[in-house]
Amino acid sequence: MIGELFFAPLGARWLGGSQRGVVGAICGTLVGLALFPVSVILSLLAPFLGAVVGELIGGATRTRAIRSGAGTLVGFFLASSVKLALSIAYLIVFFLSFAK
Repeated sequence: MIGELFFAPLGARWLGGSQRGVVGAICGTLVGLALFPVSVILSLLAPFLGAVVGELIGGATRTRAIRSGAGTLVGFFLASSVKLALSIAYLIVFFLSFAK
């Protein structure tokens, strides 16, 4: 959860998002994490939509808003990939501890 809250706004900023897009991405991530039990697709789209809405409220063009939203998806998937890699590493260490 902390990874998504850190990497999603970082991805928005990396692809040129403004401060409002970053705040929108954070709000969208929190909403998405709350919606996770209801719908996985909504939980994935919420950070994207939050960044896009934040950028549009800030007066950005549609292209810039969508680019910022795409950055949140990149950040969200990056955080998920890091968590998956850590989980696999923990499993490997766990099973190797029994091999001795």
